[in-house]
Amino acid sequence: MSDTSCPNRLPTVSTNQTTLLSAQPSGLEVFLPKLNYPALLAVPALLFVFSVIAIELLELDHRLAALLYSWQGDQWLLRNHIVTNQLIHHHGRQLVGILSLIVLALLAGSFIHPALKVGRRVFGYLLLAPLSAALLVNVLKQTTQMDCPYHITDFGGLNAYTTLWQSHSGGHGCFPAGHASAGYCWLALFFAAHYVPADWRAHYPQLPRYGLAVGLSLGLIFGISQQLRGAHFVSHDVWTATLCWLSSTVLAYLLLEKPARLARASMPNNQPQTPSNQHSKAN
Repeated sequence: MSDTSCPNRLPTVSTNQTTLLSAQPSGLEVFLPKLNYPALLAVPALLFVFSVIAIELLELDHRLAALLYSWQGDQWLLRNHIVTNQLIHHHGRQLVGILSLIVLALLAGSFIHPALKVGRRVFGYLLLAPLSAALLVNVLKQTTQMDCPYHITDFGGLNAYTTLWQSHSGGHGCFPAGHASAGYCWLALFFAAHYVPADWRAHYPQLPRYGLAVGLSLGLIFGISQQLRGAHFVSHDVWTATLCWLSSTVLAYLLLEKPARLARASMPNNQPQTPSNQHSKAN
């Protein structure tokens, strides 16, 4: 009997399709939206260069710090304030630790619960990317040994003001912004959201935007709070945000996009399969 005579007949998937789909890398689908990785690297990098040049030429680091210092009565009044120090700085670190534990639990659960297995690669990326970004920032902090604003004589400290491009001795490891990196490192959520299984994306189509909003919001809140405390110049946050974005982008390409491309290339005639066209082919 033909398919037209049985309109309620359930669609079937061929053996080749079933084998192919089961052979995909864990947690990746071949019907993925393609991200423009060259643009995702080049555009932020160009914006970063222009920002650094503008900050240097306009002396925005010193000017903005002087404004904040003057606004607080020629002291860093908010350095030990309950909101900036306890709530955002101290408890902010705890929040980031909780997020990391949640991702670790999801990754561990993917080895136990079948429903989470398809997200294993994404969970692995989401654990590795923030840690890598934070580690990169920490290494640079130990290497550059730059002062915080409250270490500078103009702002109540003992050391002369120098920029990153000037020679200096000593320092306190304030560059790039470590606490802001604990927020900006979650920009990785933007990339992870593009590679969750298709049925998950179908329920939450705005997930990448939400992920981007979380990373940007945490980074801005942490970064601005630290500037109000005199712990960082604005350029420190610019460097940190850029490093977190670029490192997350590179890791997303290596850990998520490349395996996805291999899966897409293995499809018949290199044509990505979607749930809709699988249904039409089956009928």
